[in-house]
Amino acid sequence: MIKKIYSRTLKTFKTIEFSEGFNFLVSESVNGKSNNGTGKTSLIQIINFCFGSSTEKISTYEYLNKEEFSVDLVIDNKTITLSRTPQNVTKIKIIDKENLLGDGVLEDEPKTIDWVKNKLNKLIFGIENEEVSFRNLISPFMKRGAFAFNNIYKTHAMETNIVTQLKNSFLMNIPIEPIIELKALVEERESFLKLKEIKETDIIWKKEKQNTLKSKIRNLDKEIKENEEKLKKFELTLNEKENINDIHKINAELSNLIKEKYIYQNYIESNKKIINNDSLLGIEQIREILEESKFFVTNGEMKTLEEIQKYHIKLNKDRNERVKSLIESDQNKVKEIESKIDDINLKKINILKEFDKKGYLDDYYSTNEIITNLKIEKSDLEKQLDVYIALNQIDTSCKEKVKSIIKKLEKNDNCNNFKIINNKFKEYIRKIFDEDAKLIMECKNTGNYATRGYNYDWEIPRKLSSGYLKGCIAVYDLVLADSNSDRFPIFLIHDSVVFESTDKQYVAKFLNLTNEIIGNNRFQYICCVNDDQIVKNELNKAVLKKYEEAQRISQEDTLFGINFGNR
Repeated sequence: MIKKIYSRTLKTFKTIEFSEGFNFLVSESVNGKSNNGTGKTSLIQIINFCFGSSTEKISTYEYLNKEEFSVDLVIDNKTITLSRTPQNVTKIKIIDKENLLGDGVLEDEPKTIDWVKNKLNKLIFGIENEEVSFRNLISPFMKRGAFAFNNIYKTHAMETNIVTQLKNSFLMNIPIEPIIELKALVEERESFLKLKEIKETDIIWKKEKQNTLKSKIRNLDKEIKENEEKLKKFELTLNEKENINDIHKINAELSNLIKEKYIYQNYIESNKKIINNDSLLGIEQIREILEESKFFVTNGEMKTLEEIQKYHIKLNKDRNERVKSLIESDQNKVKEIESKIDDINLKKINILKEFDKKGYLDDYYSTNEIITNLKIEKSDLEKQLDVYIALNQIDTSCKEKVKSIIKKLEKNDNCNNFKIINNKFKEYIRKIFDEDAKLIMECKNTGNYATRGYNYDWEIPRKLSSGYLKGCIAVYDLVLADSNSDRFPIFLIHDSVVFESTDKQYVAKFLNLTNEIIGNNRFQYICCVNDDQIVKNELNKAVLKKYEEAQRISQEDTLFGINFGNR
């Protein structure tokens, strides 16, 4: 059960403690002020956040996102604490003094989100692997937001059909192995589509696309063959063929000469910098150098400053003369190379002129270019065709595998566990609303692979209000708690949204029935409710007692202890 929600950093935060069984958290209207903004929904957000949700935002107020929030969770009479701050969302701090996790966790030891979720999945649902994720299983029992109360089986708008199947089948104790197989199949296929950048809309036309691609490839083959025949028909003399080869050799030789010229030009520029950077030492500079090094020189070896300067000038002069000689030599090399380049270019021009007389050269090279481009286009189309052929093979394989999976699922179509769930659902709806409703479970083997498998649906009177649908969703949660104690997370939390637009007498009937079921199954129920949603005289004595003893929050005494309107 959830024992306590609190903050060790935000001193104004109102610590909320819960007990086993039935719990109310009541949002009161004070002095005509509404129940909004008191913190009911935030309480569920905090629990979700500490349980590893990646989408929860504690508050729209940024300063609250600096704070740490904690949840004390009791399992098998042992307590663990989960603490998390929005400033470090990748980690959850763990306090496990009673070694519930069995890993010798240090006090306030930060653990990765995945590590925590895997541990909780094992503790709460008994799942050792990732066949069904912890977040998918726990979310239905901590519903918040409008969408969560629009669909009996889904908790958020982006939830895939496969996830819906896995989650609800597990919670109803219906065999999930075939669904796991289907999930793996769908994921493999989707990975292939993503890798090959194929859109789902393209798949519909894959046969047509294959035929179109094959037709284009055949046309390209025809064009390539025609142009290759054209090349063969060029009436070139042996000498002309040799000249074509000569041009290739000339181009290669020119490339080498240009590279060689560039090297010598770099030599010249480097040596010019040496000369331009000439730095003769003055008398004072020489004096300073000698002063710093005089203890290395005996008095007898010491020369005059003028002598040393003259010697330095001579060294510079000799060096510069050598460098100038190198520059001159390199410049001559450049001239020789440029002369060779000119000669070779002239030779090339003469060959080209000869070819231009017959127009052979332009035709020869343009035809070669056409062939090259056609082959590139063909290669691209062949790659596309290979993708669709592979996709066709995958779909053929998928079709056979799905057929086998569906057969396994069909065996569970009328499984006893679903019948029990459905019968209780119908019973409770009749008790609360005095109306008929039922759950539907069908096996679907048409359409997109991701939509095949179990199709969970419901049937309720269309004439009834949206409040009735929310009530049906709450009843479904209650049925799961009443039917599968080993697959139920030992607590259920409902936000006040579930009671919006619902007749107050129905709310009272639901709460009375919930208290009765809790007595039989010993799970924890936390009801976050507005005081204007409750009619006291409709509650039985036990529920009324819980309501009277409930913790209360209001706009004057919020969960965070802060009047947001004055911030």
